[in-house]
Amino acid sequence: MRTFTLQILVAAVYRGSRSYIGEQQQASGINKVKTDRQLKVTCDGIEGDFIGDKVLHGGREKALHHFPADHYQKLSDTFPSSAEMMIPGSIGENISSLKCVEQDVCISDKFRMGSVILQISQPRKPCWKIDEKYHSRGVATFVHSQGLCGWYYRVLEEGMIASNDSRELIQREKNAPTLKEFLSVTSASRPNPELLEQFTEINGLSEEIIQQLTDRANWLKLYGT
Repeated sequence: MRTFTLQILVAAVYRGSRSYIGEQQQASGINKVKTDRQLKVTCDGIEGDFIGDKVLHGGREKALHHFPADHYQKLSDTFPSSAEMMIPGSIGENISSLKCVEQDVCISDKFRMGSVILQISQPRKPCWKIDEKYHSRGVATFVHSQGLCGWYYRVLEEGMIASNDSRELIQREKNAPTLKEFLSVTSASRPNPELLEQFTEINGLSEEIIQQLTDRANWLKLYGT
């Protein structure tokens, strides 16, 4: 049986400024700084939070990224040469918390955080900038393979948030999969296409992910197993 902490404390809220990363010196907002003051949240995210690649990050379906601080110990143990850099805020998250990981939340969960109402829209897909940030190859692949991705929120009601705000679950869809369950199925090399099709029916799942799952299910039916 699933267990869920209905109310947890947000450890920190982070906002990023423009920085440059990689050999090509691409603009990025992965470097976030904790703030202790209230921040305005709109449907596009935290006001003033820089987004470098607006195709892969940001937008209304990926307005805020939540990454569990609990994961940093595992990352540090696996990549000891980068351990000093693997601290909350370093992987590009806007929200950090403890004792709430992918097995504790479900796709489409709605939360009240400060005066903002948020809904989980999809898991985060780690990109190459994570390896560049930590100066270590394989971190992004490890994050993906271990399901340590965190998740994105869409903003249903704009407002203000701050570090140490409480985060309260206010709605959960019946039979919605946990993020861990969702990632376990979708990250498989040959997932069951019927399960993928079931996931497309989840209320609140982002349209982008629904289309990806639909296309993949159709491909598997034709060429799969």
